[in-house]
Amino acid sequence: MTFMEQWGPSIALMAVSIIIGAVWHKIILEPLSKLVEKTETLVDDYIISAISKPGKYCIWMYGLYKSLDLAGYNEAGITLVMRGAFLICMLWFAFRLADYEKNDSGQSENEYEGFIHYLLKTRNVEYADTIANMLSAVIRMIICLLGFAIICYSMGYDISAFVASLSIGTAALAFAAKDLFGNIFASLIILMDAPFREKEWIASKDVEGIVEKITLRSTSIRTLSGELVYVPSSVLTNGMIINRSRNKKRRILLTVKLALENNSEDIRKIINEINDYLRKDEDIIHEESSIRVYLKEMTATSYDLEVLCFTEYVDYMNAKKHTDAISDVNLFIADTLKKHDIKLAFEGSKAYINYGDANNDKKCN
Repeated sequence: MTFMEQWGPSIALMAVSIIIGAVWHKIILEPLSKLVEKTETLVDDYIISAISKPGKYCIWMYGLYKSLDLAGYNEAGITLVMRGAFLICMLWFAFRLADYEKNDSGQSENEYEGFIHYLLKTRNVEYADTIANMLSAVIRMIICLLGFAIICYSMGYDISAFVASLSIGTAALAFAAKDLFGNIFASLIILMDAPFREKEWIASKDVEGIVEKITLRSTSIRTLSGELVYVPSSVLTNGMIINRSRNKKRRILLTVKLALENNSEDIRKIINEINDYLRKDEDIIHEESSIRVYLKEMTATSYDLEVLCFTEYVDYMNAKKHTDAISDVNLFIADTLKKHDIKLAFEGSKAYINYGDANNDKKCN
């Protein structure tokens, strides 16, 4: 048998498979893509995208396998190698389907793209971005481990020793990376318990700021001074967290120390005027229990006037409105004290008790 008689049909078949693989995207995937564009779901789009490259290599490998078989090279070793190659392509397809990556194309309204992310997003799952990131990493790791074991088994290798060593290695890895796994479980607890979300303002023992992202290992927080801090998730779950964004109102608490020489009737007047002002101020919550202006106590050197009220500016983005409201209240109090000639107490001052008659003031040291 001449060379062309033996290898001619094989070479022709291989050439056809190479051409089909080269135009695989053009003649098969593009028509399919146009067809699935008419459907409402994006599941089929992600499947076609994931199968594009593995499908091309499967065509080439199948052409190579049939070409060798046609030429009479159908040995068991070649069959095992080809079987392993096909399994690799199938695992590659699953790996690509489970992929999750940031979308920088600007062609989609989603910041992230991926089959898992899409499934979570369409079911209105909270923290879909973060959960998809975690699931994608775990699934891809499982695919790699299972793929290695399946390929070895399909090629005739005994994988029992591999499974045993994998168990021992997993135990050793778990002990060595206990902090890493602790942070992963802490991240899952944060996602399920939801003590805070991204874009919320939180405060813990060590850091305070805006949560920018919750990842598999850590939580990134933008502090109030602008630094980006990466906090291990276990640190947050093991400590106390104050979620300022979930407050229904934000407190303003002022203490004004008045000199003892002031007349008690004038103090009553300023209490009433401050109370009336707060009930008319648009920045202040006008609930009955949310506004208190009262004489808290009388010390050896002063009358302590306390002003308590609340604003709705709990979000850090509205922090300036809250501080402006504090300034307005302080300025009104200052103008009111000046109008009634009310004196403030200060350290080292003489204490007076005013009984309403200027001639009967008792002076104390």
